[in-house]
Amino acid sequence: MRGNYKKAYDLMYYVTNFQDSLTRVRLTESVSSTQRDYFKKELELETEKSRTNALKLRFLIVISILTIAVIILLFMNRLRASNAKLRESLATLHSSSESMEQLRKDNAMLVGSLLSEKLLFLDKLSNDYCSADTDKLKDSIFEQYKDTLNSLRDNHQIFDEIEAILNRYSNGLMDKFRAQLPQIQGEKLDMVILFFTRIPYNAAQLFFRYHNVDSLKQAKARIRKTIQDSGAPDSALFLEMMEMKKGGRKTKQNNV
Repeated sequence: MRGNYKKAYDLMYYVTNFQDSLTRVRLTESVSSTQRDYFKKELELETEKSRTNALKLRFLIVISILTIAVIILLFMNRLRASNAKLRESLATLHSSSESMEQLRKDNAMLVGSLLSEKLLFLDKLSNDYCSADTDKLKDSIFEQYKDTLNSLRDNHQIFDEIEAILNRYSNGLMDKFRAQLPQIQGEKLDMVILFFTRIPYNAAQLFFRYHNVDSLKQAKARIRKTIQDSGAPDSALFLEMMEMKKGGRKTKQNNV
């Protein structure tokens, strides 16, 4: 080609174009292969991801079903326990209601023991007064009777002791009464304390200086009206506790 520069140039140009074409083909094949490998990998990743998500979904469904089953079992167990506790509470309430009246009777006996000494002493003075031979002796006994009765009326420690017994043996009865009916104070509250113990009207009459039992009953009726109108949560219990049982056994206190 040394003497033919034109042909040499053409051959060089051809070689250059051939090399350039070959390079482009190789690059194109390389890019296509790379793209194919990329999309194939992406497809594999998406497939694996979908499979993993499906497994997770199945796992969550199983866990959810098991959780719901456990919750239902716990709820049923708690429901059975609640029903058992409710039955036990009802049985306890029934037993308590049966023993409530006995407790109230016991309260009256306990309170009566606080008053029996003074009341029996008054009874003895009454008998001594009736059997006295002289007016001077009767006057002396009468003065002693009045002194004893006045000390009994003015000694509020007796009412405090009765109130403590009512709270101890009747589930805080007086604490509830004071909290729910603060408007009942003074002599009215003392009346409530004695009425709660089922003290006979004759004995209560001595405490409150009433001339007859009917006037004492009227005062009691006014207290009952106040309790009824108060709307106190335990008003029914308070009214029941103030009721005097008819046909009760007579005691020394009744005789006084």
